[in-house]
Amino acid sequence: MTESASLPAMTADEIGLCRVRRGSITARTAFEPVVALGRDSFGQVALKARTECTLAGKPIRCPDGRTTLASGDPAFDLACALAHIHNFALTEDAGSRLQLGHLAAPEALFDVFMSRLEEEFADGMVDPGQLVFELSASDEVRHNGVIADRLRGSGIALCLTDFGDASAASSLIEVVRPAFVQFGIGWLRRAAGIDPAGRLLGSLVGLLRQQEITVMIEGVAREGELEIAQRAGIGLACGPFIAPAFAAGIAQCHRQGPQPVATSVASQATIVRLTG
Repeated sequence: MTESASLPAMTADEIGLCRVRRGSITARTAFEPVVALGRDSFGQVALKARTECTLAGKPIRCPDGRTTLASGDPAFDLACALAHIHNFALTEDAGSRLQLGHLAAPEALFDVFMSRLEEEFADGMVDPGQLVFELSASDEVRHNGVIADRLRGSGIALCLTDFGDASAASSLIEVVRPAFVQFGIGWLRRAAGIDPAGRLLGSLVGLLRQQEITVMIEGVAREGELEIAQRAGIGLACGPFIAPAFAAGIAQCHRQGPQPVATSVASQATIVRLTG
């Protein structure tokens, strides 16, 4: 195996949680809740993994205020994804799914990643049916098709993201065949501004649902945005308005024995299992 087709090593702490290090940068796992939207309520159905990084012990801050690192290093990002999956398996959140961010990597590196991931499946660490991987609509179509086929063949669900506009969805859905389509909150705000009654938004969501695709909205920051999403029939949502509703839940991670490690999402948990 060449150096260009290898991933950074993961290290486990005293309770089995994995982190990834690259020089002075340490990456750890943080989760935020993804909720299913009912007409009058919502409940957690998944966890969305984020990579939080520190440089020499200090958080790396991004423009959106998160400590998520846009590393520009595919090997580092893939190693972080493996760490997220390992840590998710330790949450014992049996009824939940794990959604992982966009994985942009050369095919040789992605093959290494998939081989490592399939070892996790073989060991029973995690069920591939619990995983959702994001693919970006901005990627080259052939690349998306190759990656999508490999992921789907392993039993992993796909989520298509990063549309410049809603019409871009149709040209890629046939290639990727996603179970989910994710739009950012900016898209929802623009759609609501153009059509306050929500008829066009509801029609688009309805068309995707006819294809058995669940629509997700990311970045919900206000109650009014959640209400718009609910009225339009959007199935899933996550964002800063939603996460605090689950912050009072107990965050647990079990290794082998009955003793949990507990923390809260408000304190930037290393690993959390949130319940409503």
